[in-house]
Amino acid sequence: MKKVIFASLALAMFCFIFSSCKKDDNNNDGNDNNNTEYYFTVKIDNEDFSADVSNPDIYGASQPNESSLAIVAVKNLVNPGEGQFQLNLGNTYTGPGTYNLGEGSDANNFASYTVTENFLPTIWEARSDDGDGSSGILTITSDANGIVEGTFQFAGIRTTGDMDPGLRHFTEGKFKLKMN
Repeated sequence: MKKVIFASLALAMFCFIFSSCKKDDNNNDGNDNNNTEYYFTVKIDNEDFSADVSNPDIYGASQPNESSLAIVAVKNLVNPGEGQFQLNLGNTYTGPGTYNLGEGSDANNFASYTVTENFLPTIWEARSDDGDGSSGILTITSDANGIVEGTFQFAGIRTTGDMDPGLRHFTEGKFKLKMN
């Protein structure tokens, strides 16, 4: 009987100690930056799209090499299939300026928007190698102190999947993202 009482008391004490610990509900891990300074917005056929930039270390801008720039933004960090953008300047990036996307652009400059439904992606793109007349512009207005800012627009041709429409217009795009 003493063993049962001792075990019960030990278990009760264990539960009391761990349930009384203070929980950090703000999950900021010591980082007080709430990331309201970052954004990625665009109109898709006149419908507003805003990316989830709550964790700028996951998605944002990166420079794979000194002459490239890649920008990736998603609508929902938990489910990127709800909408994902990729803007890429491949081996043509020289800093702030205006860059062509799609037909008539240099090498690997492209823009794409992907939506996944039932595990099947549908992609609208402006690529330099498609020969479909898709085009766009990406303007980098600032690239300093680990932050890249700019604007973009493009006409994307559906290249995979079967969602309608076959052509989508991405306008009034603007962003301010952390360089990762």
